Amino acid sequence: MLQELNPDTLKQEGRELIRRRAVLRAGIGIATGLTALSTLYVAVGLTPEKVTTPENEPLASGDLLTLAEGPERGQPVTPERLALGGRRCWLTP
Repeated sequence: MLQELNPDTLKQEGRELIRRRAVLRAGIGIATGLTALSTLYVAVGLTPEKVTTPENEPLASGDLLTLAEGPERGQPVTPERLALGGRRCWLTP
């Protein structure tokens, strides 16, 4: 059977439809805003700068390597001191 067209029922369904549309529009608006914000963030170059400090600077030609641990800590290392297949050691620039 067909439902009776009741004005109160139509008003209630209309309100629910309006609420659903409002929620959908709000969700789409938030998603669009976040996407735009993310795009602007990258486009303007608001990414953090990488700061080079002595601790994270890569080795360069001419750097002097020293022993990082042991009784000879801080002593410069020469190629002769590093024997092939010899003991491992930690070095610092």
